Amino acid sequence: MRSAGCMDPTSTCNISRRVKWGATERRLLARAREGADRQAMEELLQHMLPFARELARRYRRWPEPLDDLQQVASLALFRALQQFDPVGSLDFPAFALPAILEDLDSYRRDADEASDEREIFKSEPSYGE
Repeated sequence: MRSAGCMDPTSTCNISRRVKWGATERRLLARAREGADRQAMEELLQHMLPFARELARRYRRWPEPLDDLQQVASLALFRALQQFDPVGSLDFPAFALPAILEDLDSYRRDADEASDEREIFKSEPSYGE
């Protein structure tokens, strides 16, 4: 039985199922790893960027800039591609999903803390006036 969260159309678990990860992607990753083929890694990254961007879009709340979230998600995607073990039993989207979400959480937490600190400084009395 599927969890209620996966039946939600905005759920992130539906995104990883729609991402194509097959033999072509595995070959690109192998080429990128074996000979440090930058072209293969770039091609693979471009193929997977819509996945990261969609996660960023679903994670967005106002007034966060979507560009910032997409950049965080894209960097997390790149790191996940570098760390992924294709010999394991997971497909890459299932491996990358928690890594990207973790980075988005960290970004949001840091942004919230910075915002809270700005509010504290704004509300402190100004001395010497």
